[in-house]
Parts: sequence; structure tokens; C-alpha cells
Amino acid sequence: MPAGRRPGWWAGSVRELCVAAAISDLGLNLDGWSDEVERQEFATLLEEATDQFGAREPVTAGEAAGWIVLDDLPVIFRGDQPMDTKPVAELARALADLLRGQLGPPPPGTWWFYGSPGGRSTLRMRDPGADC
Repeated sequence: MPAGRRPGWWAGSVRELCVAAAISDLGLNLDGWSDEVERQEFATLLEEATDQFGAREPVTAGEAAGWIVLDDLPVIFRGDQPMDTKPVAELARALADLLRGQLGPPPPGTWWFYGSPGGRSTLRMRDPGADC
């Protein structure tokens, strides 16, 4: 994104976003984003990125190795087969919907599951009264 189009909060948040992108075990925590304008702007950024990323060809390990997003850490790429961009784009679109309060609830007794081949699916919740 060109510097002139970046929202005012970007400079204070870009490091945290890069950490989440480079170190996937940490996840992305948006609990501190209480400002509705920031949430809406971030949702718009996600949608723009989704449109671009979802329309492209699969990503290869070699290509991902060149995406340095945090200090000297590239994007984590698991496996050696090209990765379809559509499940990632679907996840980003769902996050934008969530930020806007537009993500519909999953069917009763399930959680939404994103990022797998074939698109969004559900996972059955464990019965809290059942043994492990």
C-alpha cells in the first residue's frame, strides 16, 4: 500500500501485524482495537488484499521465501507444493466480515474453520460434559 494511503494508526500497528504474519503460532490479537474507525479501515484493507491475493495464481515455496515481513523472517511456507490462494483470501474476507459484525454464526454446536482446501467448513464443538 502506498504510504499516502495508509491510515493514521498504521505506523503504530504494522509491527504487530508483521509479527502475526511471520510467527503464525502467535496469532493476531485485535482485542485492543476498540476504535470503530480503525476496525473498519482494517476490514477495508483486508478486503483489498483479498481481492488481489485471491485472484492470483498459487504461491510457491520459492516465491514465499522472498516475502520478508519481519526483520529477516520470511512468510512461513509449509510443504513444497504450490499453495492455492483462495482459502487464504476466504479467511481474510471472513476476518473483515467479523470486524464489521457481518460474519454469520456457524451452525449450532460447531465452529467455523477456514484455510483448508475446499473452503470454509465447520468443526464440531466438544461436549463440555463429556470425558476428554
